[in-house]
Amino acid sequence: TGFLHADPHPGNFLLMPDGRLCILDYGMMTEISQDQRIAFIEYIAHLSARDYDKTLTDLVNLGFVPPELANDEQNKKIVVPVLAEMLETLYGTGGSAEKKLDKLADQGNGRVAELTDKLDKISKEYPLQLPPYFVLILRAFGTLEGLGLSVDENYAIVDECFPYVARRMLADDSPRMRDALKSFVY
Repeated sequence: TGFLHADPHPGNFLLMPDGRLCILDYGMMTEISQDQRIAFIEYIAHLSARDYDKTLTDLVNLGFVPPELANDEQNKKIVVPVLAEMLETLYGTGGSAEKKLDKLADQGNGRVAELTDKLDKISKEYPLQLPPYFVLILRAFGTLEGLGLSVDENYAIVDECFPYVARRMLADDSPRMRDALKSFVY
């Protein structure tokens, strides 16, 4: 629909006797454009398929990274491997943020640390940004993942998104969705 409820805690919802979901509070909502929704599905699809080399383009499409960075082959060769390693740590498995941050810190003592100076230089040339709409997505995902982790210490929100992402990729004939689908087929 393009609308996102950014505060999905249990106090804002009721499960009706007929199985429908009743939303009680619409206070924290945002609208996500069609292009942003497709870009987000591509990003989740590439994360789920561990197709990390495509996530840099996804981050451009989502508005995090300027297009110039993705077009700079020299810097791309530095950024993509580090991005892949970080994304694998953050999204490759379930578990709490604390476990994932500890794992990232351990990686920081290895290959990722060696590239820190290069990454710092790149980030000054190509500043990263957090689009306002995505702050609300992160809030919603953080709330949902917290609820999931309260009952399963290995819960991973990206894995739980997969059925929706798969339905969208199978039902949408747009070229971008077809390309995202190929991440799983090939």
